[in-house]
Parts: sequence; structure tokens; C-alpha cells
Amino acid sequence: MNFLSSETMSKGNVYWIGVTDMVLEHSWVYASSLSSMTVQNWNPGEPNGVLDQNCAFLHTHGKLVDHICDTSYRFVCEMENVYQITSPVG
Repeated sequence: MNFLSSETMSKGNVYWIGVTDMVLEHSWVYASSLSSMTVQNWNPGEPNGVLDQNCAFLHTHGKLVDHICDTSYRFVCEMENVYQITSPVG
């Protein structure tokens, strides 16, 4: 999350990070797996409990903010690690 926070602050972009409380209000989970959110990097006063703000965005100040899900922002994709880094032999 530190890398993403620094990217949002340096570039001034907002990113949807795939976190939602659509399933159960106030229970923030990763949309890809429905597992509980492990990062607690909320902006002060967030999430603010507004019922139609069910998605989390990483704002330009580097903190999470809940917002309406149909807002157009950039997004971060999750993907499996397909490369294995090995130490050189010799």
C-alpha cells in the first residue's frame, strides 16, 4: 500500500483498489476474494458510513476514502505472481 500511496500523491491520481462493503455494510472486504481487508489506511472520518458509498478509493492524499462505486477512476488490478526470482548460480 505504501507504493500505491506514494503514486497517488506524486501523480495526483485517484485509484479504485477493489475494496467494498456491498455485501455487508461496514464490513470491508476485497472484491476478488471477499476476504477481510487487512489495510486500515483510512482518511480521518472515513469510512463515513454513507449507505451508497460502498467502494474504497485511494485518494491523492494517499489515504482510503469510501465513495460511490460507479464513479470513473483509474484502478489497480490484482494478478498472480507468474515470475520466480532466483539468485544467480556461481
